[in-house]
Amino acid sequence: MPEWLKGLPTAFAASGTVWLTLGLATAWLLRRRPARAHSVLTLTAVAALAMPLLVVLVEQANWGVLPAATAPFLAAARQPTDPATAAAAAATTADSPSERHSDSARPPLLPVAGSPRIRPTPPGLERPWWTAALALWLTVSAALIVRLLVDVAAGWRTVQRSLPTADAALAQALCNALERIGGAQRSQSQPRLRTSQAVASPALWGWSRPATILIPDSAPLPGDGEAVFCHELAHLQRRDHWTALLAEWLVCILPWHPLAWATRRWMDEFSEEACDDWAVACGCPPVDYAATLVRLTPTATPALTMAAVSRRSPLATRVRRLLAGGFQPPRLGRGWIAGATFGTLILAATWALWQPRHAEAESTKGAPPTKDHAPPTETKRLRVVVLDPNGKPIPDATIRASIRTEATEGQTMREAKTNTAGAAEVELPKTVTRLRLLAEKPTFVSMVASWDQYELASGHDVPTESTFRLEPAVTAGGQIQDEQGRPIPGAQVQVILGDMLRPAKGDDRISYAIVLTDRDHPITTDAEGRWRIDNVPDHPQLELRLLVSHPDYAPYGYWQEGQKKAAGVTTAMLRQGTATLTLKSGVIVRGQVTDPAGKPIQNAFIAYDNDSGASVTTDAEGRFRLPAQAVGERTLTVIAPGWAPQMRPVNLETELPPQSFRMEPGKPIRLSIVDSAGKAIPDASVKFVEWNGKTSLLNSDAPHGHDTKIPRRADGDGRWEWTWAPNEPVQLRIASQGYTTLQLEIGGGEAPRTVVLKPELRITGRVTDAVTGKPIPVFRVYPINFLTIAERYHSVAGREGRLNYSEASPDAPFSLRVEAEGYLTQDGPEFRVGGDTALSQDFRLRPSPPITGKVLDTHGRPIANLEVLLATPTQVADLSAFDTNYTAMTDASGKFAFPDPGEPWAVIAQNDSGYASAEFTAGEHDAGALRLYPWASVRGQFRERNRPVPGVRINLALDRLNGPGRPRIDGGLGTVTDADGRFEFPRVPPVSVNVKSYIKAERGTTYHPGASRLLDLQPGQRADVWTSEVTERP
Repeated sequence: MPEWLKGLPTAFAASGTVWLTLGLATAWLLRRRPARAHSVLTLTAVAALAMPLLVVLVEQANWGVLPAATAPFLAAARQPTDPATAAAAAATTADSPSERHSDSARPPLLPVAGSPRIRPTPPGLERPWWTAALALWLTVSAALIVRLLVDVAAGWRTVQRSLPTADAALAQALCNALERIGGAQRSQSQPRLRTSQAVASPALWGWSRPATILIPDSAPLPGDGEAVFCHELAHLQRRDHWTALLAEWLVCILPWHPLAWATRRWMDEFSEEACDDWAVACGCPPVDYAATLVRLTPTATPALTMAAVSRRSPLATRVRRLLAGGFQPPRLGRGWIAGATFGTLILAATWALWQPRHAEAESTKGAPPTKDHAPPTETKRLRVVVLDPNGKPIPDATIRASIRTEATEGQTMREAKTNTAGAAEVELPKTVTRLRLLAEKPTFVSMVASWDQYELASGHDVPTESTFRLEPAVTAGGQIQDEQGRPIPGAQVQVILGDMLRPAKGDDRISYAIVLTDRDHPITTDAEGRWRIDNVPDHPQLELRLLVSHPDYAPYGYWQEGQKKAAGVTTAMLRQGTATLTLKSGVIVRGQVTDPAGKPIQNAFIAYDNDSGASVTTDAEGRFRLPAQAVGERTLTVIAPGWAPQMRPVNLETELPPQSFRMEPGKPIRLSIVDSAGKAIPDASVKFVEWNGKTSLLNSDAPHGHDTKIPRRADGDGRWEWTWAPNEPVQLRIASQGYTTLQLEIGGGEAPRTVVLKPELRITGRVTDAVTGKPIPVFRVYPINFLTIAERYHSVAGREGRLNYSEASPDAPFSLRVEAEGYLTQDGPEFRVGGDTALSQDFRLRPSPPITGKVLDTHGRPIANLEVLLATPTQVADLSAFDTNYTAMTDASGKFAFPDPGEPWAVIAQNDSGYASAEFTAGEHDAGALRLYPWASVRGQFRERNRPVPGVRINLALDRLNGPGRPRIDGGLGTVTDADGRFEFPRVPPVSVNVKSYIKAERGTTYHPGASRLLDLQPGQRADVWTSEVTERP
């Protein structure tokens, strides 16, 4: 047992004696001011219980203010009492060079007359009486705690079985009492008034919300009922149920100490007298109130006794005090509370700190820390190695890390360069919830490796080393021209991959970077309108998608494959550099922004779409010019600091007049953001959600570095002020770490509003083995939403059986799921919106073998490092998604494992060569061998009047009913017919699929359902559909 733990009983005894003596003495001096006397006893009781722990904390942290030499009696008390230990210490001292030198220079020390000698305790002469006394102490304390819990449970049961009162007079008396006590009760909700057979006189239960006042169901409340209710409301206002619990806890910890029992008795008496003073101060006649107390004296001890009529002896004292007019002002002034609390803290801090520092710490003070005593690091390092296809290192490659942790909002970016050995180190926080690595080098294909939140939450840590094998890149390009076939220089081209692809040599964790060029780093066409990129993967399933823009031409977006095909552009043409894209002339929008006097406003922000992603700013003359736009409806939003924003719908036509905006003064919106206790929440985030049905109003970082000057966060006092808001209401989303997110609507000029953020919903508990009762070392917990879908991307790791899950936006019911390797997955009960912000839930997981299986390729060989998907009725396996699935990686022998989900399940494996899936019932654990079968393919052509029909949408989906109790597997593919009316899906699972067409109306932009076809595909089959003509166009 640690030494500090052995000394706790003595510390409690000493602390209790000193503090309780001080408290009782002070309370006796203040006996004519019961409220103050009660507060003194409360503070000293807290100090008596907390002081031993504070002393231990100071000692363990070595915060003492006394040098070791100034307290020889304490140093002596720390001398070893065991003979062997003492001998060892003496030998160590004798061997010390400094001691040998000093002994030769001075005579031996003699004991001082009258001083005690410290003698080692002989073996076997321990103090058994102390062990027996400690055991008796703990036994009595445990018995008193059990009795306290039984009493609380009895009271709670009585309240739960009580019934609402039907006595209107009593209800009116309670209302009158509330009026009498007035401002003192504003912070409290009105107590409930109920009847019960278990009480012989009125009783108060302060632990419910709201509090409950119980009255006997057989007899009315005699006399001055309002005074009695005032007395009880005063108890509620003073939080006397908490101080009573403190007194009970004091006698439970120190059951043998007479001062503890005396403190409890005096706290009870002073509390009653203080509440009597409250009743009189509220205007209740003292004589009538005293008469009511006498008539309310219970003849028997009920399950609950009202504080106003407790024991007979103190009652007589109280009645005499009321009749003599000895009541005092009941309120405790702020000065008194602050002074008493500050004085107690000063005494407690002085006592705790008035102890010597450790001698060994004194001897090493000022010395540099050694390696063995260095503080534990809060970071770790990940070594990243970048190799070429032949395994040779690639120097000067760039490594970019995107890191998310629980302690920080958003993501942290880190960058490093590889050395001549092709290695770089990335510093990571101690705990990482999500990690994404990007490795890039000119002339090579950029690659990405990711560790998602649900994977890291399962106990798998980020490895200490990760290796990329970059592949040589190929080129892609083309030419941009206008409608007359002339080249367009200065056009910006953005290129992305149409799908996530993985390199042939690599595991399923590594994929190609989807973005090849973006808005921040676009490719610009040369004088001949040509462009070229050199970081394209050489992959058979490669699909490139483009977005082309130029200030003088309408933008042409090829993000959707259909738009690219409709333009007659294929990936093969882009790879060969022969693709030609045509930009059409657009509508140029010009205008000016001025103040009410007609003066131009510079740096006004103009968003020209439904959101703020496309925007420009005004020049020194307040003028603006938008990039050319396609004909159609647009919305212009103008934000000028100091002026109310304006929004205007515009029908873009060829002859569009200049758009002039004359700004008007705005009106203020003022918010005060506080927590549930009314305390300001500094730096709370305030973001716009919507204004007039659009999302173009922005107060975060705008595109191209524009700043709208609208506050983004509250100040240090929780105040957010926007002084130039529009009259129309805006929707705001207010958030702060540790609190639930709140959304509100408010317009400029409305009264200042106080926004109360509730604490985020926090669920804590224990996760243990149902058989052994031991805590489970590693597990993960995540929510199941009201649609019974697992939100695995919100997974949180749990360790050593401690569950701690928080939810900042509990806008819908949900439940928690806990899973661990080697156990049956378990779901908890559903949590409802609007409930408590702190809940407790325990899980007892039953041991269960995992789901296991093996994946083989088309030739029957095991496949290593392959991603396997798990589907259940609550866990969707989406074949077209890569970041929301539940996956496991196969090992070197092709084996995989999942924790038992406790429900029907299916596993899916796929790679470039084939596809495999198998489905099982709940309770099965062996998936056997999954052998991949070659992909099927589907192609076809649409023709009308013997002419091809381009632009027809084709959707392909699995023909599968994801009904209740069946694993949910989704996977949709989409394309459009090209200029020849053709389409093709080169990789389709060899299962039953449904192919549907959607045909665009001749006028308008809507699509209407067309023909559909159900196909039962076989491995390797190439299916041809719709080679006949389309008979009708909607």
